[in-house]
Amino acid sequence: MTPVVLLVLAAGCGLFGWYFADKGERLDRFGITTEAVIAEQGTSGRNGHSAKVTFVTENGERPEVPCDTCSKDLRKGERLDIRYDPDNPLDPVEQAGRPAGPEGARFGWIGAAVLLALSLLTTWLRIKQTRAARRP
Repeated sequence: MTPVVLLVLAAGCGLFGWYFADKGERLDRFGITTEAVIAEQGTSGRNGHSAKVTFVTENGERPEVPCDTCSKDLRKGERLDIRYDPDNPLDPVEQAGRPAGPEGARFGWIGAAVLLALSLLTTWLRIKQTRAARRP
């Protein structure tokens, strides 16, 4: 049972890594740069949150969304350039010139590798234990 749980968790971590890698690449390829205004200042720290920005999309919408890479020292009302996904402008945006790093993807892939290794180790130990129990 344990190896199966570890494999499921490894798959989840791999998907987590793929999601963050794809998100960053998508904004690099298809993101639209526009001017935004800080609507809510972000806070740093363990339980901090991203700054929220508001901007006008190509369609004239005015969403207020988190900015994952915005500098924490920006104050409410300040203007900055951001990049957003034109297919989903309600997704978090990134500050232009400060792209999202691959940390999220790297974290997911490392987690997947560790869990896969633990699954293989657990399986090998169980097989070894079963073989030892069968010997007279």
